Amino acid sequence: MNRPSFSALLSVIVLGAIVTVMVVSLLNLGSDRQQLSQVLASSINARNLATSCSQKALLYLGLGPKFNQSQSYQTRLTINASRDAMIRADYPDYNYGKSANLALSQSSALLLYFDLAQALPADAEVLSATVKLSAISDQSQSAVLSLHRILPANYDWPEGAKQGELAKAGVTWNYYDYRRSSPWAGGAGLISGVDYDAVAESVIEAPVASSTIYQWTLKPSTVNDWLGAVDNSGLVLKTDSVYWHWFASQDNASVHQRPSLELIYRTSAKPASAGGVETDSGYCFYQINADGARSWSIDSTAISDEVWSRQLVIATKSSSSTSSLDIISWEEER
Repeated sequence: MNRPSFSALLSVIVLGAIVTVMVVSLLNLGSDRQQLSQVLASSINARNLATSCSQKALLYLGLGPKFNQSQSYQTRLTINASRDAMIRADYPDYNYGKSANLALSQSSALLLYFDLAQALPADAEVLSATVKLSAISDQSQSAVLSLHRILPANYDWPEGAKQGELAKAGVTWNYYDYRRSSPWAGGAGLISGVDYDAVAESVIEAPVASSTIYQWTLKPSTVNDWLGAVDNSGLVLKTDSVYWHWFASQDNASVHQRPSLELIYRTSAKPASAGGVETDSGYCFYQINADGARSWSIDSTAISDEVWSRQLVIATKSSSSTSSLDIISWEEER
């Protein structure tokens, strides 16, 4: 019997070592790319928060001594979904609470929840509200997509932590709360008029194009009710289409594609010379420093998942009789 030579054995050992190094490198590369994606998302969040603080400070300066405490001033705010999930009839006991993308057809439904109480001041009156979802694939077949208010019978549904796996907790097609074996108030898959309002908040009819943002308008009365005595149970998106329509969830790596709610509200609360903004993705704070009778510097700092962003804004007024501001510079420090 011929025995393998030493050089042949050495070649096999070296080849095995090379393959091992390549596999480890690929695994590390995948992990590094995921971490880089998270850092980029946090960087964008921090920059947006710093801008929000700078704008809030400019609002204070623009109002100045002419601020009338009896008046109301409008503010625009965008918040991300606090919870979202998909439920599917073909996998009735599966949970999708942490899936990066959510699919809608007549055999599924998408659930959304926006935490308004943490985002708006106590005296806020909402004037308009728009839900935005970003499609992540093409669907050439047109479909009617209707957004409904979930009724208080299903208040505080738990999102769950699975990515298309058999549930241990959270929402499923069969259960409002799988852990407690609590069914939906009306029945599996949510029943119109019992689990959600039969009258839609908003309806769109269109094919779906990838990387396109689709919008549904909420009735201001719905959002203001949520701020009052009516429990905010969230929203459900439904369709009768047999085709699948895919949207990004709040767990999507791309922060710009996550579900959002754009609000325009008014409040009588006077902005302060120093303050901040807090959201689910982080917080920022600002300080206004007077550099003269009609010149100010605004220092805004934000943090999101340990990623920082800082902005310095220089603003002036041409005269004491006007409330308009001239922005001399607006710089971002890194």
